[in-house]
Amino acid sequence: WPLLSGCRHASSVGWGSHLTARQKAEHSSRKIPSKGHLGLQWKLMTSKDVDELLSLAEEHHKTMTPSHVATALHRIAKHGRDPALRGTAEIRQDRRLDIFEGPIDSHLPEFNARDLSNILWGYAALGHH
Repeated sequence: WPLLSGCRHASSVGWGSHLTARQKAEHSSRKIPSKGHLGLQWKLMTSKDVDELLSLAEEHHKTMTPSHVATALHRIAKHGRDPALRGTAEIRQDRRLDIFEGPIDSHLPEFNARDLSNILWGYAALGHH
């Protein structure tokens, strides 16, 4: 799996299950880069709400990779399904959601199957037509 090439180990029991408590603590205390594509991916993955995700997308839409687009849309839909947060109808009306159409159209051949399925699931979960 190319996505796991940088990982130490991925087992069927769960990632990190083979690590000692000290190794887990060392891994969790590592600083994630704040610049570049890895930094943006981390920000997308750790975002707290839809507004934060849409703001990140608005700020970085010209440099978003297929993986960023897929992650952002998947996370937006995931947050949108949480009843305590913004509802899907309100999210669909947010004009910032249109930001993703450009990168999807221009980079379509670069998307892998996982990216495409995350994008489709995200739009479906939001009830986007």
